[in-house]
Amino acid sequence: MEQPETLPPNRNYTKPFGLAGLVLAEGYMLYTVLAPRRMGEAVPIAHTISEILVLALFFGVFGAMVGTGIGLVFTGLKAKSAKKRPPEP
Repeated sequence: MEQPETLPPNRNYTKPFGLAGLVLAEGYMLYTVLAPRRMGEAVPIAHTISEILVLALFFGVFGAMVGTGIGLVFTGLKAKSAKKRPPEP
């Protein structure tokens, strides 16, 4: 009996995309918190630090979730396109 041709296992891109989403979301959070405010409005540094710490939890988690979802879609599309390719001689 002849063994069926098996495709090499595909790389799972979920973790790198999730980490990239986390890093990008945290950077976006810093841009949001540290953006210039209205003229003449002084914000205490303690308030800014506490705002960064609280928002880091929300931005990071949701950024990682979005990155994970995109990574799953990318992995699925790549695996699907690999199955459609004709075998190399």
